[in-house]
Amino acid sequence: MPAASASLSAPWGIAVDSAGDVLFTDYQGHTLDILAASTRTAYRASLTAGNVSVVAGIPGQLGCGEGPGTAARFTHPAAIALDAAGDVDIADSLCERVAQLSAN
Repeated sequence: MPAASASLSAPWGIAVDSAGDVLFTDYQGHTLDILAASTRTAYRASLTAGNVSVVAGIPGQLGCGEGPGTAARFTHPAAIALDAAGDVDIADSLCERVAQLSAN
């Protein structure tokens, strides 16, 4: 959805990747979201420039589970960081783990 109309519960951790995308956790929405800088496929999701998309988790659904994209589950994802390969590390606070989302 266009960034101006995106509905977020509690945006928290933030990082910018090498393509200029802004990735952020939605702490109370239990997702990892992205504001895409360009239209393409990345993080196993189809991205549209200027839109906010969920790339991991399902809004409002709590859980502690690994998996790609919407198969992942978080319970209050907080901080995020990008590693040298461009993968995203997500600190999932109540699950007491660090999940990783591949850039490819």
